[in-house]
Amino acid sequence: MTVDPADHFLYVANLTANSVSAFAISNGTLTPVVGSPFSTGQGPASLAIDPNGNFLFVTNFNGNSVAVYLIDQASVS
Repeated sequence: MTVDPADHFLYVANLTANSVSAFAISNGTLTPVVGSPFSTGQGPASLAIDPNGNFLFVTNFNGNSVAVYLIDQASVS
């Protein structure tokens, strides 16, 4: 799991489902982001977010790859 630097989103790697779940954080409540979970490569194992909170990086253990997702900060109310 990881949270973006502004504490707006929580991301969870779903290893056996080959996906990442995204949740908006508002007043201590988690709400699934529209479209979540998002497909990844095989075996998402770890997550990282760039310091500006613009990109989510997912390492795919079984797929020997890295998936990169753009974080839409504008969708946070």
